[in-house]
Order: sequence, then C-alpha cells, then structure tokens
Amino acid sequence: MVELTLDIGDVKGSIRPDFSRGSLKRGGEKKMAPAAGSQASVEILQAGDLDARDMVRVKNRISKLIKKDHTRVILILREARHVDFTGLGILVERVRKVRALNGDLKLVGLNPYVLKLLKCTQVGRLIETYGSTREALRSFKGA
Repeated sequence: MVELTLDIGDVKGSIRPDFSRGSLKRGGEKKMAPAAGSQASVEILQAGDLDARDMVRVKNRISKLIKKDHTRVILILREARHVDFTGLGILVERVRKVRALNGDLKLVGLNPYVLKLLKCTQVGRLIETYGSTREALRSFKGA
C-alpha cells in the first residue's frame, strides 16, 4: 500500500488508493504508514496554469515537501490552460531537483493543447505524463 498526502489548496489530508475498486478514498488528517517494503509517500499537488505565477507557488510547495524528504510528486494539471517559458523552466528545475534526491515528478490530466506544447518544447521527453492519477500512482509502485 502506498501512502498519499493530499494537498490541494487549503484542503489537506491523507488518501489511500483502493485499486480494487478504481477509486481514491479520502481520509482525515491522519497519515497512514507505508506498507513494509514500500518507498516514501507520493505527494499529490493540484496546480493551475504552467505560467510563472502559478509555478512559483508549486515550486515553493515542492520545496517544503523536499524538506520533509517527500520527493515523489504527482502534479495534477487538469485546469492548466496557459503555458509560458518561465513556468516550464521552473517545472524542469523542480523535476531535476527531486530526481537528484532519488524522487520523481509526474504530470497528470494535461489537455491536448498543453501536452502538445510540452512535446514541442521537448519538456515532454523529460517528464512522464499520465491521463489519470491512478496511472501515475502505479508508475511509482513499479519504481
């Protein structure tokens, strides 16, 4: 079992993946211990656009997670409609940082426009993208 910490805006808590029913159950503030042999928790962050303003907030949140030794991050970008090069630069810098600490950052829920921009800028070759949070979680399970 993988421990997940949910941090979406002002909503915080822990969730446990229930792969048997294909859903995520939301828990309270209590964190569940990872199962024996599993790696560190996977942090799930909701982000807005891939622009400088929103990515600076994401960078700061990831920095706080790194200080707590949480280096496995899923960034949900379903709401992303705008991309700028500064935001992409911040994203790439954070990916390199968590990977240097033996972690990873994966993207979920990109719309076709944003996905195409990531591919055009070659950022899509650097960062794994997934259609669902469940797929991204499973990719960490195999890591």
